[in-house]
Amino acid sequence: MLPIIGVISFAATIIFAILIKKSKGKKEDNKSFKIGLVISAIVFIVCLINTPDKKDNKDKSNKPTSKTEEKSTEKETKESIASKETEAPFSNKQDTLDKIGIKIFGDDYKNAKMNWDYTTIKYKEDGSIDEENSTIDYLAVDVKLSDNLTENMTIKGFLMKVSDYLKTTIDVNYNRVFIGAKAEFKDQYGNLKEQYAVKIILNKEEVNKINFENFDYKNLPDIAESFDVHNGIKYNLD
Repeated sequence: MLPIIGVISFAATIIFAILIKKSKGKKEDNKSFKIGLVISAIVFIVCLINTPDKKDNKDKSNKPTSKTEEKSTEKETKESIASKETEAPFSNKQDTLDKIGIKIFGDDYKNAKMNWDYTTIKYKEDGSIDEENSTIDYLAVDVKLSDNLTENMTIKGFLMKVSDYLKTTIDVNYNRVFIGAKAEFKDQYGNLKEQYAVKIILNKEEVNKINFENFDYKNLPDIAESFDVHNGIKYNLD
């Protein structure tokens, strides 16, 4: 904008000089001088008013130009924060548990969630968390209950897979493990709703006592902290 001001001011000066020359020393000199001065002053003031402040331009350039862009910027910021918050520092162990879950439960596997025991957590020299030597306080595994078997076989099949899961994860440091299988049940109004069909919680101390070579999966309910089956399922492990 400054070069434009210079050009306009220069043009105003030329006009002013021409007006004085045309006056040829007559009485109109004073009048021409006044006209030229007024024109130059007006041009300068107008240019000065229309010259944007650099700081304002910089501030405006950093602000969204519309409410839509403002919301978009806010959304991107939240997504960025959410992304950082959900980056699991134990991603390697998470991957391992997911692979084990898929191996044992197949397509029925949903996910494994970990609540870490931060009171006993260990760190490496570089400040990162030592995954292998840190303990999971509560490991929660969700699966889908297979519905292609009878109720008896479904519960037995679930317990057999739980036993395999416990054996495969024997080296994983956790305090307690929850494994639950969900299925759809009709409520009193006839509406289908997904609920836990069967769920079991075991303490790692009890799991460590198991001799998996001779262990009978039917004994899992006996050594578990809790074992619950939905009242809509009738079963018998005998």
